[in-house]
Amino acid sequence: MKILFFTFFPEVLTQEPTRQLDALKSLGHEVIVYNIHKDKSEEQRFKTRHFQMYASLLDYANEISADVLYLHDYLNVPEYLLFDLKSRPNFRSKIVFTMMLREVNRSSARALAIKELLDLPQVARVAVYSMVKDFPYPERMRILGTNFSKIVNIGEPYNENPNSMVSKKIARINLGLGRDFTILWSGRWIYSKGADIFVEAAKHIGEEFKLLVHVNPEGMDLDRKILSVIKKNHSNTQIIEHHFSSGEMKYLYCASDIVVCSHRRNYEYSQSGIPGMAALAKVPIVAPNFCYFSEIVNRYKVGTLYTPESPLELAKAINHTIDYYYDIVENAQFEKSLESYCHFEDIPKLALEGLKI
Repeated sequence: MKILFFTFFPEVLTQEPTRQLDALKSLGHEVIVYNIHKDKSEEQRFKTRHFQMYASLLDYANEISADVLYLHDYLNVPEYLLFDLKSRPNFRSKIVFTMMLREVNRSSARALAIKELLDLPQVARVAVYSMVKDFPYPERMRILGTNFSKIVNIGEPYNENPNSMVSKKIARINLGLGRDFTILWSGRWIYSKGADIFVEAAKHIGEEFKLLVHVNPEGMDLDRKILSVIKKNHSNTQIIEHHFSSGEMKYLYCASDIVVCSHRRNYEYSQSGIPGMAALAKVPIVAPNFCYFSEIVNRYKVGTLYTPESPLELAKAINHTIDYYYDIVENAQFEKSLESYCHFEDIPKLALEGLKI
């Protein structure tokens, strides 16, 4: 089978050979990589989410007579693929793409685009990521009458190699931390992720603690005004402005005692890398009581839930987790909560398994 492999993520293509490509080749396929990063004009079109962003890719798939066009890009804007495909009714390759269910939940337009894509004969399969494999499909998809027979749930990929976790002692030495009880907030330090909620909640935490705040260092993902407030209010705070590559994130989580998610309601259907990383490090999470977070915490007893967008409720949940910390850790089913996860190198195999072309 001739497979045209596409990913928008340059880090996948800079690893030679990549785990994903190796997996595809090991299945006996001929794999051709479409690398937009070699063409600056093409790369810019994808970065700006141009409505014809898939045009060249589809043309090239026809040109080389690819059996399968494999899109490993989460397809955050499925409507653009739909537009380009509809303009090519004679497109020959079968399309398999990966995506996150959260992207469907956030937008009715995306749900409709997915529904219409799955009705096209050229789209053979959608491989979705989900932290809970038997979690029901989004209501928007059901209302629209989506063809679920073309969807396969492949689980959530690990952010780190499960076998590479380190001890708390080693992790704290790596980060220069002492023995303080450590609370971690990690991710995009912005309003929608509840950065300001966390700042306010931290005022009401009863115990002495070390606050570890990890933020991405640039762009729209960092609200420095709110960041300065948390530093001013809590002297025992360590701000880590760093983009961690594969193999580095484990130190943050393994060094911590609690991981906090302060997401607002617009992340109600969010899938997140935080529960998986916390479970790998055997660290309880404090998370809002909606959808995936609620499902994971309730099933596997891996943390404490709270009412979202309430600083006082978040503080109450953190205090509860501190007060009953050892009981929570003892009863938590960390390993079981990871059963829905998969390795990155397994994704192509799971996405193409049993596919008839």
